[in-house]
Amino acid sequence: MASEEVQKNVTKAKKFAEKKVSEAKKELTASKANITKSATKAIKKGQTKAKKTVKKTTAKAKKSAAKTAKRVKSNVRKLS
Repeated sequence: MASEEVQKNVTKAKKFAEKKVSEAKKELTASKANITKSATKAIKKGQTKAKKTVKKTTAKAKKSAAKTAKRVKSNVRKLS
């Protein structure tokens, strides 16, 4: 009698453990998918920010170069 109960309990414990392992695997898979999505989103956001920064920096550099060229021209005129 005790042996049958022990076998039943062992069987139940195995099923329970298998179920928990299966659930953990599903959660892990879902978690990996979410992490991948988050990483992709962050990369895209970073690329967008980098592009904007390059545009702004280029515009500022052009403006600065134009001002410098203007000053040089006026100095050359003054010296002539």
